[in-house]
Amino acid sequence: EVDGEVIYRSASESRNWRLSSLRNRHTRPMAESFARGEGEIYREAYENWVLGMVLEDRPDASVVTLRGTKADFPKGKPKVVIEASAEAPTWRWVTK
Repeated sequence: EVDGEVIYRSASESRNWRLSSLRNRHTRPMAESFARGEGEIYREAYENWVLGMVLEDRPDASVVTLRGTKADFPKGKPKVVIEASAEAPTWRWVTK
């Protein structure tokens, strides 16, 4: 989410920002680890990698939020497992 706009969601045809990068077989394990709320080393690397891409595409962004959710597929209501946000100008991540 960038400034309140969801720009990527797994399995969404319309919210597919940087899909090829985020679904890449080399980076996908970081996303999966983040979504499960595991792997602090990978979490920090993943957050900063996504932030870098966001700022390339939207240099005027003021808030970036990443959420990991879990739901029974395909009809379950998503439950937030982890949420991390960073705000300009410091871009320090805060995990909830």
